[in-house]
Amino acid sequence: MLLAAAVVLVAWLVQVTLLPSVSLALVAVLAFAYVRGPAFGAVLGFCAGLLVDVAPPADGVAGLWALSFTLAAYLVGAAGVTRADDGNHRVLIGVLAMTGGAALTLATYAGIDVLLGDPRVDWSVLLSAGGTSILSAAVLALVLVPLSARVAPQ
Repeated sequence: MLLAAAVVLVAWLVQVTLLPSVSLALVAVLAFAYVRGPAFGAVLGFCAGLLVDVAPPADGVAGLWALSFTLAAYLVGAAGVTRADDGNHRVLIGVLAMTGGAALTLATYAGIDVLLGDPRVDWSVLLSAGGTSILSAAVLALVLVPLSARVAPQ
């Protein structure tokens, strides 16, 4: 758990300082969730989401990222538990699960924000920024799924 927390913290720091359009913390959480399972993913997702919620540049309702990360990490972890044993299929399923998890995270965050009446939600901006984030999650998943399986096996 400590290694995963350290990796997520470093990913978040790189995200905030160098690559603000790439959700590195989310991708790291989803990679560990896929390898370690839904309970581990949910706890790590909640902690990472809470970090994103309260640390600068926080501008939304506290807890939305935590909820979104937790839900996505739990579901990606559940997909990881039911994955095939074949190495090639495991990576393919991991990439698909992490891409879906990134899309689910953004949709959950935006959907709840709309339900809470936030006038700042602009669907056209969300679709373009979300597309970039989802595409980057898919590309990073190709590297992170095999790497996280070696670093943090079950």
